[in-house]
Amino acid sequence: MRPPVDLTALSYASKAERAANAKNYDNAQYLFGQSLKTDNRVWSAWANMATVALDQSQFVKAEVCFRRALQLGDCSPEIMCSYADLLCMKGDFAEAKKVLDRADAIAPNNYNVFYSLSFWYQNQDILDKSDYYLRRCIEIRPKHKPIKTALVHNTLMMENFKEGFYLYDLYIDAVENNSVITMPMKRWNGEPLDGKSLYIYCGHGIGDFLQFIRYVAYIPQNCHMVIIDLHPELTHLFASSLATQCSIAYRAYGQPLPNTDYYVNLTSLPHILAKLQGTDLIPLSGAPYLRRMDSTNYLGQRKEGHYRVGIVWNGHTARRWFPGPTIHDFIGPLLSVDNVELYSLQVGPAVGDIRGCGYENLITDCSPLMRSMAECADVMYELDCVVTIDTSIVHLAGAFGIPAHLILRAESPDWRWGRGCDGSLWYDSVTIHRRGYGEPWEKVVSRAAAVIDRTIGPQRSQPVAVSMPIAAASPSIPHSSTEPHP
Repeated sequence: MRPPVDLTALSYASKAERAANAKNYDNAQYLFGQSLKTDNRVWSAWANMATVALDQSQFVKAEVCFRRALQLGDCSPEIMCSYADLLCMKGDFAEAKKVLDRADAIAPNNYNVFYSLSFWYQNQDILDKSDYYLRRCIEIRPKHKPIKTALVHNTLMMENFKEGFYLYDLYIDAVENNSVITMPMKRWNGEPLDGKSLYIYCGHGIGDFLQFIRYVAYIPQNCHMVIIDLHPELTHLFASSLATQCSIAYRAYGQPLPNTDYYVNLTSLPHILAKLQGTDLIPLSGAPYLRRMDSTNYLGQRKEGHYRVGIVWNGHTARRWFPGPTIHDFIGPLLSVDNVELYSLQVGPAVGDIRGCGYENLITDCSPLMRSMAECADVMYELDCVVTIDTSIVHLAGAFGIPAHLILRAESPDWRWGRGCDGSLWYDSVTIHRRGYGEPWEKVVSRAAAVIDRTIGPQRSQPVAVSMPIAAASPSIPHSSTEPHP
């Protein structure tokens, strides 16, 4: 019979867990070490040290600690699920499934286990099983918003757009009814718009705005006015470049809410407009739907025979367990293409990587030219193509018809990029390069570089604008004094 675990070791482990919860990782690591030095059989110390290692992106250490914790006995389902998710990130799906099956046997009908099983099946491209476990999660916790978002994501990944956009709209509606955002006007659900006005806001990021703004073109022309809420970075981009069937105006952030008859979330339009037209889905088209309105030459005279390639290697939303590429992964493969000139479209702190890594003589930093998305689009128009991770830049390129190579992670990619294909339903000009599990990012960029080497030319044909009437000049906006509540 084993002797009981040392109480001093348990005390150290408890103090370490409190330090970890307070994000005092150095102290937590020290206390976990003291616990295990006193008695290395404290499974909770191993498990929580693994979680701390994950928070610090120390994946090898995390795996070692998880494995040791499981050797000592059955951990909590949450710990086992974290370990399984880490194994999925590595591409070790067989071992991950063993861990999840063990967790399921220990804790049947457990929310966290079902959630991790849905993630496992999604990464195996068995989306119907992923759907099953997500719906089981909703049965257990029907008000948990993240699981609803995951169900929408999975349904759209299955290209079941009718139900997916219905769920998207349902989810948004639930958020509004939960007082996340309140409006003084009535929500539009497809009522006739004859002589009425409609206010459109977007409760999501710039990428979602750029993708879904295409649906404004399908709002009935008998609508008196459409007023669109614009992020400050997008103000000049849409000043007159969006073609619609009705008059449009724009509301900048900080202005009073417009006094309209209805409001709607931009991402609800696919479902509502399809319902209004009596169809399952508004026809998808990857054709460009925005037009350049500025002819300013931002990058100067082009060198004859040289190819201009824009790059973005870092996004605003880093995923803790899924580290993305670095600037180094882009430089070597792309500069191996003859006569390539690299232009950084990177913004934010990662711009410092250029000088910090000694690449200032190899890359032209365009960030000083890009004070808004409109100026970013103008710079991109002078490039032959863009190579980017999944950021708003790829949506901007697709909306304008600018050739783009999307460097996509393997782990649960966003629904809009589909499954296994190298093209996009949403943007004809986007080519997708998918990373394999555990594959070096440099190899993924190398595949994009090979395509560029074969296909890029010194001149890119201008994208053809959609054949819709140009929007009328923005009229003045009638205002209400009420602002939405965050």
